Amino acid sequence: MVSPKGGVGKTTLALNLAYAMARRGWETVLVDLDPLGGLDHSLFPDRYPGLWDVVEEGLLLGRVLHWGDRDQDATPALLGAGHPPGDRMEQWGRRLASGEGLGSIFRALHGRFPLVVMDTPAGLAGPTRGALLHATHVLSPVQAEPLALRTLPVLLDTLSALRERGAKAELVGLVASMVRSRERVSLAAAQELFRLFPPGLVLDPFIPWDPVFLEASAQGAPVFEAEKAAVGSVFDQIAEELAPRLGLAGEPRPAFQPWKRSSR
Repeated sequence: MVSPKGGVGKTTLALNLAYAMARRGWETVLVDLDPLGGLDHSLFPDRYPGLWDVVEEGLLLGRVLHWGDRDQDATPALLGAGHPPGDRMEQWGRRLASGEGLGSIFRALHGRFPLVVMDTPAGLAGPTRGALLHATHVLSPVQAEPLALRTLPVLLDTLSALRERGAKAELVGLVASMVRSRERVSLAAAQELFRLFPPGLVLDPFIPWDPVFLEASAQGAPVFEAEKAAVGSVFDQIAEELAPRLGLAGEPRPAFQPWKRSSR
């Protein structure tokens, strides 16, 4: 999940798409690559080890994967950002940007899960660049407002430059997000997104602006568990349209038993 602009619903898309894929039977792991831990703050009420602790402290990957204690048939595994000390945050961000240490993590995860969903901080530098060095596909939410549309050439240029240097990441889709159906400017921006790009690159489902996302974030839950769970059907539609593009066509693997959450 990548976006040149912040506040476009990227973490919301990452979290709910990971749950939608898991609900469909695909073994999925959701990784928080934001050093500030956007997903961590939403999902983990207590301090919990994550990516930092695996790369820098040598903690075993299986000890930091976490399944939410929720009454659902299938949930994604979660690898949080961890909690790097404040005085090492800058150094940690540079290491993530270089992709150092991430390759072995992602290979191990992909050996277990057919789908690894990476949530990244806003922008295309720092940890996002490190993620793009290892990603195979890029999905980008585009806020339905004019400024977000103007940042898209930066994303396309960045992906092109990385591919010239050997990276494999390709743009698999754009998703119109935070669409306000009663606001002319928002609707016009969403329509312009479909006009600017080839048929099929912009996914048909769009993410509406709805206070349910704030409610879900406050509860530390995906929208499937919020009061207006019907909004979650949007992410089911996105998952259905996206699965063949990710090579997940066909029957999902059988449900699996998650590794148990363990303390440090």
